[in-house]
Amino acid sequence: MNEEKLVENKVPAIIKYANMLYDAMLLESEPYPTEDDPDTRVYHGKVTELFGQLGISMSYYTPIRRFLTMNGCIEMVKRGGRGLASDVLLRHPPPEPPPADPDGSNVKIAPEHLTPRRHLATLVAEVERRLDRLEAWRETTGGVNIAETMRNHESRITQIEKHEASEASEASEASKD
Repeated sequence: MNEEKLVENKVPAIIKYANMLYDAMLLESEPYPTEDDPDTRVYHGKVTELFGQLGISMSYYTPIRRFLTMNGCIEMVKRGGRGLASDVLLRHPPPEPPPADPDGSNVKIAPEHLTPRRHLATLVAEVERRLDRLEAWRETTGGVNIAETMRNHESRITQIEKHEASEASEASEASKD
């Protein structure tokens, strides 16, 4: 299943669950008139518990909250957590899902709202740019293989240390005699 199909399949669930959650919060809400809207209501309670009561997976928590917030349906006045209740202003119900396409497919997200795919040409250009930078760096080192040079130095240092250790050992034995 490709990525586009996964997005298409999740959208109706998010809209459906957002409507369920909003309705449940509305049932338990209290009037909270504001200057902008005298009919505003506030839900005071644990949103995560509502998810459990409604049988909605917690993996939908963030997408549903974002959906409701971005559509102006709710405003988180006080976010609860670890035993603390949230205060959520209920502005208006979520939008209804658009009707299915004539061919019966699911609701689709417009391409401009999706994260753009990186085209092959863009990836090739980026790899070529990186390769050019590496080649330019190698030229600035005069063609010296840095990794091989480091191995060579390490080998020489090890030989010197072994030689000094053996000389110290011989000197120690000579002083005992």
